[in-house]
Amino acid sequence: SPTHRPTPAPTPAPTPLPGNPTAAPVFAPTPRPTPTPTPRPTRAPSPIPTPMPTTEPPSPSPTHRPTRIPTPAPSQAQTLVQVASSVTLEGVNPVLFNADKTGRQAAFAQSIMDSTGGLFEEIIDIVAAGRRRLDDGGAGVAISYTGIARIDGTDNGEQVSAERLEQSMDALTLAIDDGSFLTTLQAADSAFAAVTVDVTATYAAIAAATVVFVVTTPAPSPRPTSRPSPAPSPRP
Repeated sequence: SPTHRPTPAPTPAPTPLPGNPTAAPVFAPTPRPTPTPTPRPTRAPSPIPTPMPTTEPPSPSPTHRPTRIPTPAPSQAQTLVQVASSVTLEGVNPVLFNADKTGRQAAFAQSIMDSTGGLFEEIIDIVAAGRRRLDDGGAGVAISYTGIARIDGTDNGEQVSAERLEQSMDALTLAIDDGSFLTTLQAADSAFAAVTVDVTATYAAIAAATVVFVVTTPAPSPRPTSRPSPAPSPRP
């Protein structure tokens, strides 16, 4: 008959004693200590020193030293040369010509100056003398004028005036001869479109031209007075 053989009481496998090399011990996870962050000290920002502002040295005390009164250079004396002559034109109404100072007379004066190559600075005393009978039976109007030239210096007034007369005579004769005087005159004012030059009478007038000269001394200029300048204040 069955017997109740006792079963051995189950005993758990002995756990290893501490210190026996059984399972590899697991180290407690200790995090590697991070070094304590010590920030590297930055240098204290020291701005580049700016130079100490230095004011400009004060200007010297104003000294009321009188300035010299400016004296303008003396104007040079001149020789005023006046050459008187005439040009005879056909087809000119003397009444209209004498009344038209800004038109016909101005054109005539400019034509004389251009034809003489700038020997005259201005032409004055322009007058149409009226009609006269010519030897060939025609009628012409003699227009008289005076050319003015101003030449610096007075030492040789007689010589320079004679030279200016001769130069103007040669220049105007050439302009009459080649027709440039009439061309210039007609281009300057259409009132001379139908005008012609009486060459023979004009040549005779040029040959009979006269010259006078006057020594001119300019009036002294008033003494300049300078405006007083305000006293300068030194800059701090």
